[in-house]
Amino acid sequence: MRRIFFFLIFVGAAGGLFAAQEILSELKGILLMPGERMLYPFGTPEMRGIHLKDMDVPGGIEHLRRELEPRFIGQPLTQEGLAEIKRALILYYRRHDRPVVAVEVPEQEITNGVLQLIVIEGRIGKIICKNNRWFSDSLLLGYVQLRPGQAITADTLLTDVAWMNRNPFRKTDLIFTPGEDEGVTDIELITKDRFPFRPYLGGDNTGNGTTGQARWFGGFNWGNAFGCDQILSYQATLSSNINLFQAHSVHYTAPLPWRHLFLLFGGYAKIEPELTGFSSSGRSWQVSPRYTIPFNPLYRSFLQESSFGFDFKNTNNNFLFVEERELMAFGGEVNLSQFYGSYSLGKELKKHRLTLSLELYGSPGRLFSHQKDSDFESLRYRAKNRYVYGRLTAGDIITLPKKLSASLLGRLQLANGNLLPSEQFGLGGYDTVRGYDEREINADRALCLNGELRSMPLPFLKLFGFRKLDEELIFLAFLDFGLGNNVHLLPEESRFQTLLGAGPGLRYRIGKNLSIRADLGFKLHENQFSTSAPMRWHVGGMISF
Repeated sequence: MRRIFFFLIFVGAAGGLFAAQEILSELKGILLMPGERMLYPFGTPEMRGIHLKDMDVPGGIEHLRRELEPRFIGQPLTQEGLAEIKRALILYYRRHDRPVVAVEVPEQEITNGVLQLIVIEGRIGKIICKNNRWFSDSLLLGYVQLRPGQAITADTLLTDVAWMNRNPFRKTDLIFTPGEDEGVTDIELITKDRFPFRPYLGGDNTGNGTTGQARWFGGFNWGNAFGCDQILSYQATLSSNINLFQAHSVHYTAPLPWRHLFLLFGGYAKIEPELTGFSSSGRSWQVSPRYTIPFNPLYRSFLQESSFGFDFKNTNNNFLFVEERELMAFGGEVNLSQFYGSYSLGKELKKHRLTLSLELYGSPGRLFSHQKDSDFESLRYRAKNRYVYGRLTAGDIITLPKKLSASLLGRLQLANGNLLPSEQFGLGGYDTVRGYDEREINADRALCLNGELRSMPLPFLKLFGFRKLDEELIFLAFLDFGLGNNVHLLPEESRFQTLLGAGPGLRYRIGKNLSIRADLGFKLHENQFSTSAPMRWHVGGMISF
């Protein structure tokens, strides 16, 4: 045993001596070239520093010199140092977005102190699509900006794949494989897709006392509309009594060749409330184009985008936003037109998922008919056709020990005057302050804070033998707070309205086909207009195919 131990020590020491053995007492220069045919077999001309022969390097030669010359030029060259030079060159290329590169040391005469190295940069060979069933090869290949023969740039390819994966009906990964020729790398696009049409049905209790609490909806998402990788969605929403309320909405998204998005959404709603001694019909419709600019890179944990657009809305009522008890539920016909701009970002950290968005809306005044101040005032006290308001949203999902998580969300709206109810911030209901009716308070200026503590994902049907089922049951506890303020007050209207609710809830899903939510909100503060019970269920579910 002692002999074996001595032998290992001897071999290790000999290897160290060999690595430290000098090849040159001083390395005067390094000459980089793209192939062996460029080699000076009997030594290079006299030179000092790093030089290129018939090639370029990413970032430029001066950048390369600043990084490598202080480390290697003028120093002794050993076997270990030679390996370090090769490693430094490869890392330099990777830092400059060139992930596929090889550095070779050809046989050469090196007595003049200049080292010749061959740098073989990976070039694209074939680009192959695999496993895609519902999206054509030509559609997927159209997202790849690089062409055969070009140098492989990681940022370009990762951005291509990230842009490709914005469509929720597919997920594509990219892998490199050796090409048929030396220095050539093939690219395989491995896609997992599904049939790009998703019908769905569902229901919840997000209505109001005038048109009924129940809402039933159904629609579809077409994920390859017109064969152009565009997304077209439609949804119909009804009350239990179809004569009381029905709405239809359409949403269209088109990715543009220059990596921007064009969106168009619109809707129509018809309301015929059953009011004692009063019969009328309310109609509302809207058309809103948007232009969205994502900021590169699209694949990192820090994402940003900005949008701008225009809203045109026509209505003669406020019943989607107010209760029967409120004034001016019906008015004259009003056209609302406003410009829109937004900026949003998302950042993923080890234990945090941060989001932030800022939206600005503004109307310069009368642009169309039925848009005078008197038209606006027929639907809202002291509302004007010239206004500006903004919304700030910030959120964080925090990963806690034992697979627990917490969700924090804050929203703030500020306005310079009284807004129509469609533009006010609605406080109360599932999406804002649970325990209260939907939009129990409408406010020109509002603050809404939501906090949730969520359990680890738990099995449910797996307990009954469904072992392979992709399911998730989460229990939660929530605390919601809302504060609302209107700019110009009605007589006897309080300056501030406060809502505070808390309670338990659950979320359950099976794959991407079934989702159920239920929250029991307890009202912890009575406001000026509270008419609902001290607690309220907020429930909803959806099944998709």
